[in-house]
Amino acid sequence: MALDLDSNLALKLSGTPIFSGTDFSPNKAKDSKQRRYREMARGINVTSYSTLEALYECPRKFQLNKYKSAERFKVAVSWEETNEHFAYGRAFETGIQSTLLGKSWNQIWYDMFMAWDLPLDYKPEKNNKSFTQCVIAIEKFQTIAPILFGEWEVFNFIDKETGETKPAAELSMLVDMENGYYFMGHMDLCLRHKTSGRLRVLEIKTTGNRQQQEAHYKNSPQATGYSIILDEIADSLDVVSDYDVFYLCYVTTLDDFKYWEFPKFRSNRADWLNTLFFDIQQVDNYRTHLFFPKRGNNCVSRFGYVCEYFGLCDLAQGADFVAVEDAEILSYDWNFQFKISKIISTQRNLIDNPR
Repeated sequence: MALDLDSNLALKLSGTPIFSGTDFSPNKAKDSKQRRYREMARGINVTSYSTLEALYECPRKFQLNKYKSAERFKVAVSWEETNEHFAYGRAFETGIQSTLLGKSWNQIWYDMFMAWDLPLDYKPEKNNKSFTQCVIAIEKFQTIAPILFGEWEVFNFIDKETGETKPAAELSMLVDMENGYYFMGHMDLCLRHKTSGRLRVLEIKTTGNRQQQEAHYKNSPQATGYSIILDEIADSLDVVSDYDVFYLCYVTTLDDFKYWEFPKFRSNRADWLNTLFFDIQQVDNYRTHLFFPKRGNNCVSRFGYVCEYFGLCDLAQGADFVAVEDAEILSYDWNFQFKISKIISTQRNLIDNPR
């Protein structure tokens, strides 16, 4: 596929009537999500799926990530190093979302163009994560989308604060653990079956790993935590509380899609809540004793990458953690905010009175 690399193309497209101010902008939502995440992730008292992944891998890495985030917050530098992995992943996810939101091809292309933060003619030496290849991947998705999602539509919910109807895309949540710690999460997209009303969380992934299989995703806690959002936004719907998680994974080295779907039940929610409690206790224990142990078996990742802190992690551990204040945390535009006591109360009520 030949792409027009006209430098004025974005201006030309944005001036056409196909783009209205009321359109949902995946990029605006992503910018807001990234800003929240970058600023909150510096706090030792704020966790997320990705920060806890570092904790499982190596507590010392978790600690040093927090230090690094806090230092970056002090200076006006780019929060992330721009590379083809970030650019490709963001543009790809934007293309999937815009397609399922029913946008025209011009709108989809424009959204992807705005998501791509490298030169359009950038060609990586070691992989095929170029903008052209990303567009081709989305074109492939459009051929299988009617098969995978023909009976599904983007779920629209009513924002209780504004009364506006919004698509359930790039939703953010904050859980107050009520002990000085917080958990934050973000949902890519939520779909609703046109006939049954059953909900489906869509997780969009890209990877160069050819050996993708269901074991990579089935027991991942990432999408299970979204259940508390679904319990909230589906409260007025006559649907069961169980839902499905659909993993859509594009393997860039194969130029092909792989996908799996897993049902999530009430027991999965209980497991997630219990695990979160233990994770927070573990962080607090390390923090109290000023000791975050190393896991030397993970100095080299499963992909063969050496940890960025290798050779530095033996330095003396300091105690100058940054804890984000409650007022700052609560000042951000979270779509949903919960207190853990309310979540537990809701889950107990749903067990006693299932939908």
